[in-house]
Amino acid sequence: MMPSQEHATGAVGLRALIADAIRQSTGEVFSTMVGLEVEGGKEYTGGAGFGATDGLLAFIGLAGSFMGTGTVSCNARLACRISSQFLMTELEAVDSEVLDAVGEITNMILGNVKSALENELGPLCLSVPTVVYGKNFEARALQNGECVVVPFASGEDRFEVSLGLRRPMLRANDFPIEERFVLASARRRR
Repeated sequence: MMPSQEHATGAVGLRALIADAIRQSTGEVFSTMVGLEVEGGKEYTGGAGFGATDGLLAFIGLAGSFMGTGTVSCNARLACRISSQFLMTELEAVDSEVLDAVGEITNMILGNVKSALENELGPLCLSVPTVVYGKNFEARALQNGECVVVPFASGEDRFEVSLGLRRPMLRANDFPIEERFVLASARRRR
């Protein structure tokens, strides 16, 4: 393991690395693809869930040297606004075009975050985005940890981008041969 990897994967170093990657990626995607400027606020750590909310929640799973879930959440008005800008057509209500556009924007943001983090954390893969729209719903990622949440503002509108990562569970084959022998012996004794 390289020294930078050790530092970055410590709790504080990993949080700062994720927050910086989210701010950079979100700013770039909104500026170049959506045509809106956004301002990132102070990151905070949250649990792996979202309380009762109204609007859209787009999420993407990550797997590899770390695993977890990344999200973009916003209200319906902002979803229509960014989708209209992105697709260069007027969209006034959440429909399949808005859901697809928000999913694609989420994919671009978290894809850029993934690329930025791989230099420090190792290879990562993304799932396809899923977008949920509704009123008074809760969501929870089963990742046993906290996630880094960065709030953003674009004019009067607010939205959040979050990412929670943890190391995957080790399998027996991930251990050196001597430790695998000890693990196998312990299983036989049960």
